[in-house]
Amino acid sequence: SRVFPPHMIFLNPDYPDGNEFSDVAVLHDGKILIFQCKAKGLTRNARVGGDFLQLRTDMQAAIRDAFNQAVRARQYIRSSEKPALNVKGMRLAIDGTFITDIYLITVTLMPLLMSATRFENIEDALGLFPEKEYPFSLALGDLDILTQIVKSPAMFLQYVNRRLTIEKTLFGVHADEIDLLGFYLHQGMYFDESEFGKYNEVSLSGFSDQIDEFVHRKYDLGEAVEPPAPPLPGGFSELLESVESLSSMYRTDCAIALLDMSGPARAKIVEVLEDTRTV
Repeated sequence: SRVFPPHMIFLNPDYPDGNEFSDVAVLHDGKILIFQCKAKGLTRNARVGGDFLQLRTDMQAAIRDAFNQAVRARQYIRSSEKPALNVKGMRLAIDGTFITDIYLITVTLMPLLMSATRFENIEDALGLFPEKEYPFSLALGDLDILTQIVKSPAMFLQYVNRRLTIEKTLFGVHADEIDLLGFYLHQGMYFDESEFGKYNEVSLSGFSDQIDEFVHRKYDLGEAVEPPAPPLPGGFSELLESVESLSSMYRTDCAIALLDMSGPARAKIVEVLEDTRTV
């Protein structure tokens, strides 16, 4: 609700037959976000490395089972041009022809740290995702912090896209969610092959400093403090807000395209628009 319009957020929607569709569903501008939440955490033996099979069982219950539910929900949406959901006794009709993207997001109560930020790192050992498709998975506390910093639908979805792209890098990436968020603020979470391609494994550390300071000042010291933000050229934030405030379909895609621009390109488009306005 910090990111998406409240009237497009649905809690515990059901399939037409009354079975639960998801814990939360978000319908926004041709996108559907399917959230499945699990309270299951790692047992002690799995946490300390005492029982490998228990680790796999815990990860299955915490993430894979939620992912299976999300995949079924996606299959239902894609199976018809006119899918429908039941929300608090009301029928919600969806025009499937307008849906461009469906995001599968699993939320855990316990932070699973690096185990959930790049499943490709551990897939050969655990064998949880043989189809090589992975959810965007994060802990509830990390989602809380993320939605205080990444505040618009376009920026949130760009972040999710970048996170999922990490699974496709040719090298292992080791970082927890907050370091990845800091890396996103720092330089967009790009892993340029010319820079990183020479490595087999990449670890990120220290990118969370700004975020850690924000959390400390807000929650430990009780200060009214602004969350950290990525460096943007003057006028670019206003441009994004203007695009996202339009009523046109797929405005979010347009805003994501702007966010995907390099720093110089962002500055140039603001300059061109200002020149056009002046003329």
